[in-house]
Amino acid sequence: MDDVAPAMLFELAVREGELEAVIEPMVEAILERGEKIEGWPANGLDFNKLMREFENANGSAYYVEKSDTGLVISYPGESTDLLGEGYVRHRLLESQADGSLKTDLFQLFPDIWLEMVSGNISVGQAQCSAGVSFVDLRTARPISQWSDEEFGMAAMIYSLLQKFAEADICTTYNKDVDGMLINRAFDSSGRALPTLNEQADPGKIVSRDDVLAMIANEAASPPQGE
Repeated sequence: MDDVAPAMLFELAVREGELEAVIEPMVEAILERGEKIEGWPANGLDFNKLMREFENANGSAYYVEKSDTGLVISYPGESTDLLGEGYVRHRLLESQADGSLKTDLFQLFPDIWLEMVSGNISVGQAQCSAGVSFVDLRTARPISQWSDEEFGMAAMIYSLLQKFAEADICTTYNKDVDGMLINRAFDSSGRALPTLNEQADPGKIVSRDDVLAMIANEAASPPQGE
């Protein structure tokens, strides 16, 4: 199985597994527009400034959320390898991004990640999507050793990332009562994306040492269901 390009495998899994019929309405529901919020780009914190201030004080800055599948790690600039030599890199998608580049690492299982480098354009305090540079699969095990659950999840999340990369999404940030950062999503006209906002996970800015410790801890976790 590993002799076949992973992107081709994922595309086949989406089509033959009838995931397309599930993914399309899922994306439509998640991106359903709500009310228009006046002055939305000015609402919230200056996220770029928060990251710069933290980096100046600590030497590095990474924004981390904990999702249902694991860590989501974001940071400005092109990919910096946080996962180490044990992870093979497979290019799944390569395209063109505009604006400033940022990297997002999505953990699907303890040793399976998707890495996306995308473009962002600042609109007031908001960060608006501006295309994808590339998406890579990062895995510590050959794909032939994956379970059906792992392969199906990776194929679905990869397909979702493709859909969201093409979507009109802008993000603002605020702090909750515990000091955690909460992101709020809008389209570029200022209409809220309520379903996406309901699913938002709180996040925090941490140093490189902290994020590496989090990755090591997650890698040591047993697979889901065990």
